[in-house]
Amino acid sequence: MKNLYIHIGAPKTGSSSIQLFMSKNYEFLKKKYGLLYPSIDNIPNRKEVNGKIFNDLALVKEFIELSYKSECNDIVLSEEILFFEGGYDFFEYLSKNNYIIKIVVYIRNSAEYLSSLWAEHFKLYNLKINIKPIEAFLQNNRYELNLSRLFDYASLFGDESIIIRPYEGIEGFDVVKDFLSIFNISKSDEFIEVNKEERNISVTRKYCDIVNYLKVTSRSNNYSSEEIDWLMSFICGDDRWVIETLSDKLICNICDRYAPIEKKLSSRFLQSNTLFKSRYPYIYGVERHPYIPLTNDDRYKITNFLISRISSC
Repeated sequence: MKNLYIHIGAPKTGSSSIQLFMSKNYEFLKKKYGLLYPSIDNIPNRKEVNGKIFNDLALVKEFIELSYKSECNDIVLSEEILFFEGGYDFFEYLSKNNYIIKIVVYIRNSAEYLSSLWAEHFKLYNLKINIKPIEAFLQNNRYELNLSRLFDYASLFGDESIIIRPYEGIEGFDVVKDFLSIFNISKSDEFIEVNKEERNISVTRKYCDIVNYLKVTSRSNNYSSEEIDWLMSFICGDDRWVIETLSDKLICNICDRYAPIEKKLSSRFLQSNTLFKSRYPYIYGVERHPYIPLTNDDRYKITNFLISRISSC
């Protein structure tokens, strides 16, 4: 029997850093620690996201063959999409093929998580997605259903299969260091680090507002990061993290809404230890100015940019 750790995110908790680190240190982890982070040749695009095998039974079978040729008893697959869409059938298939399934998930404060997830939709690779205003997005989402999947996984593989890591409790927010600790591995200088440029860093409210204005005033979804950075350099707007632009009332409503399911998770999987020291995020109750939307002058500057862009084509 081999131990299969399936890391499912959640998104905006350092998943990209974990995936890149595990991929970069594949050989070292395998040889020194007996930990396999398999690379599947037929996975398209981002090969470090090896949990993409759950889209294709043929890839799952390829993974089984590869992993059983390995001497490693601990294996890791990672794909944060599994936080949204369960791979139940494939998980059951693997459990019947002599794998002990463990589900690893990082959980973040609900208001921080959802506001960061909303901002993620404004990244350049997501521009074809229709994005709701922040208030509508926060009020109408499937987060409770996503968290409920953990109970479904537990019913398949047992409560001991669920490994919940509270994001708030990570020392220095070094999620890679925390992830390695699950396998009793200490992070050291022997490992190849993930560069800052490679990480999926969140964007500010101003960035979101600029991209949103571009989307609603132009039919083009094709902008470069250099163009957005150039606009960011002289547009005023609100250059804080999205969570810092929300009112305490809205933050409170969101956190209170998900408190019951967070309590159920901690009661069942964390021996009743609370997920977070406080129900509310760091910014709650801190005096701050209200959200600053784009001004008419900002919109005028962006419109001129669009006109000059069209003229140069």
